Amino acid sequence: MNKVIFVSFDKLLFHEILDLKRLDRVKNSLSEEKVLREIPVAIERYGKYLILDGAHRTHALFELGIGSIPIQIVEKHEEEKITIGTWKHSIKNEKVIQELKKVCLQNKVHSKEQINIATIYTKNSVVKFDCINNSLSTKVKIMHDLYNTYVNSETEIRRLSSFTKSMQTEMVGNEAVIEYYIFSLTDIFQLADNNLLLPSGVTRINVPNKLDQANLNISIKHLSYN
Repeated sequence: MNKVIFVSFDKLLFHEILDLKRLDRVKNSLSEEKVLREIPVAIERYGKYLILDGAHRTHALFELGIGSIPIQIVEKHEEEKITIGTWKHSIKNEKVIQELKKVCLQNKVHSKEQINIATIYTKNSVVKFDCINNSLSTKVKIMHDLYNTYVNSETEIRRLSSFTKSMQTEMVGNEAVIEYYIFSLTDIFQLADNNLLLPSGVTRINVPNKLDQANLNISIKHLSYN
């Protein structure tokens, strides 16, 4: 099990922006239930702590007035066991889907050096967004451009942990699934170091020996084990 410590909010680093609607839901849940079921997971980085899982919980606790934020620290010898994938975003909005496809096709490149930044799946098509610039800042900008196309449209976003060919054939006509580039842990470190934040709910980081169902009792500016 990872070690649990309590730290001030200014000691924390992040690698994704917040989804404000999701933040409100998490904050309301914590406020009503008075229980933190899962403790955010972090890794030490130059005297600070980079949140790998639980950014919305962390911000919700801070906004509720919790002075010291509980985090579980990934031990050094466990870092190599961390695996990173992506959450796939499922949306249902034909107009937005067509706009996403248009953006991808307008930026289509043909090069041996091209890198796939995002793939859009619909029932009968697969459209890729590739680029030839390998910089982190370019990748992040492209991802935000695509993400903002649908997040600003008030379209409901469902996060999928997996997406298969059989799931694609079962999609409806106005549905699309967006799958983004997978960053390495080293990339995540560089993003945090350079204050480059990814879109919300994109990286899916699996941490070994994570403490589940911690059930910490919450009171204003105080947390205690259940």
